[in-house]
Amino acid sequence: MKYLDIGRVTGLHGVRGKVKVAAFSGDPSGILAAKALRLTGGRGTAPGAVEIYEVVAAQRVGGCAVFALSGIDTAEAAEPLVRRSSPCGTMRSSPSPRTSSTGSTR
Repeated sequence: MKYLDIGRVTGLHGVRGKVKVAAFSGDPSGILAAKALRLTGGRGTAPGAVEIYEVVAAQRVGGCAVFALSGIDTAEAAEPLVRRSSPCGTMRSSPSPRTSSTGSTR
């Protein structure tokens, strides 16, 4: 499966390990429904390294989406995630079929 980068972790939010994600579209609304984030790249990671984090909570703060991720409870634990990309391949909990305007599934 190929993935499309939809945002980048731009920084930390608070001291409990929440991360700010800037959507490449400029509107974070579309990524707030994510159940998991698939992160690639970032500070001190091997080329091609991929990690998937379950989203515990998400909210919009200014022009960014802020995520609390499972297993990331401190700013120190979240720091290595900064500057990582978030491809959209795991943004839904399960794939949904595309439906045409006639109601048929493609």
